[in-house]
Amino acid sequence: MRNNGGWQAYGNFMFRRRLKSHGIGANLAAAFFTRMLCLPGQRVDAMLKEMLCAAAIALMMAAPAVKAADLDAAEAASLKADAERGDAVAQCALGWCYDVADCEGLPHDPVKACEWYGKAAAQGNVDAQVNLGLMYARGRGVQQDYARAREWFEKAAAQGDAVAQINMGVLYDNGHGVRQDKAAAREWFGKACGGGHQKGCDYYRLLDEAGY
Repeated sequence: MRNNGGWQAYGNFMFRRRLKSHGIGANLAAAFFTRMLCLPGQRVDAMLKEMLCAAAIALMMAAPAVKAADLDAAEAASLKADAERGDAVAQCALGWCYDVADCEGLPHDPVKACEWYGKAAAQGNVDAQVNLGLMYARGRGVQQDYARAREWFEKAAAQGDAVAQINMGVLYDNGHGVRQDKAAAREWFGKACGGGHQKGCDYYRLLDEAGY
């Protein structure tokens, strides 16, 4: 199995609940998930892309209707103030605004996105750790560095995050930043599956059927 580009993003229901506790709409997560996985040119196996895009569309349908911006100017200003006060969830969400979300007054800037993800990740915020790992894996806002990606994915995986566990599996499956090891990939996917992540189960099954 090859999942080049098949990284799992942080547009999941758990993060949506965390954002909601800060007054941030669920449409923000769903919009990101769809943009990252369904845009033309994403290097994802056709069958895998079909599965991921179906999940993204389900998220979009479950979310409120997208307004003119994911966050209006007042919401974005409030979020930034919380982030500057050191709130890790707000820092992660602010990174998201600078990364891909449509937040009034906060233009897309992947370098700033990495900066805010980094602040939150350093505080142990698991979503930010995954996000920062993705930025390193993709070379977005930073020089591509699979070793650094692995560092942040491992930190999140150690907290039991299934998305990070899947991304660790992707690294081992493709030999990115590590020696290619299909058995190790299968083990990471199995952990994610055990944590209730269906994509982890799907990837585990594919490797298991391939004899790894």
